[in-house]
Amino acid sequence: MKKIAIFENDLFAIKKTFEAVNILFFEKKLEFNFYETSQKIGNLQNLNGYDIVIIDIELAPSSHFDGFQILQKIKELNIKTTNIILLTGHNNVTEKLIELNLEFIPVVRKTIDINILRNEIQKILDKQ
Repeated sequence: MKKIAIFENDLFAIKKTFEAVNILFFEKKLEFNFYETSQKIGNLQNLNGYDIVIIDIELAPSSHFDGFQILQKIKELNIKTTNIILLTGHNNVTEKLIELNLEFIPVVRKTIDINILRNEIQKILDKQ
């Protein structure tokens, strides 16, 4: 079972999409843990226990960090960044990723296309 942490404030909108990807393409071999805020995971070092980390740029207003701040903390803590996928409805994330020297992180745009999501997850799993 591959573990995936998902930081997303609108679980209702995306949970079924992730469940569909798991059923249709991964034979239910993915385990998802959803976090609406950055502090729900506790210490960000806990991300080391995940095979993939998916981060929405905008999290709940009560979140201590937004998606970019989580990325920055991951980088500062030397947590592996090659297993991250960004989710966003915004078009201007590329510039910010370049600024953080994380331009290699794939971005999946909302509304999520299940084939694109599957491909990005599979690319990461193939490297492991």
